[in-house]
Amino acid sequence: MSTFAQRFKQLRENVNMTQDQAAELLGVSRSTIAGYESEDKARIPRKETLQKISKAFNVSMDYLFGESEEQHVNSANIGADSMDDLSNDPEINVFFKDFKNAPKERQEEMLRFWEFIKQNEKNRKPGDIQGE
Repeated sequence: MSTFAQRFKQLRENVNMTQDQAAELLGVSRSTIAGYESEDKARIPRKETLQKISKAFNVSMDYLFGESEEQHVNSANIGADSMDDLSNDPEINVFFKDFKNAPKERQEEMLRFWEFIKQNEKNRKPGDIQGE
């Protein structure tokens, strides 16, 4: 049975996310991420952070704790509002379908591009036009 530390590290590495990036995503320090991934320390995040991890990686709590091999959350477990928003936009549906069906290398490339976009947006100043 996999431990939380193993599962979390595997999920992070599968999307080529650094510990620094994971820390920023979850609102914790890099050393906290290292503690989550350490078998020796066996640190378990608070409930709010676990929920962020589950949502960010689209996995269930059971998967995170090695109690299930079913990695992805069933769409029925995602909030109805968020699913309605996604299902009403055909371009978004095409993107997610393309992502899901893409080879792993292409998925990694798409995730790197998304990180690039997020980083550029982070550097925007008030009044800047998005995408410029």
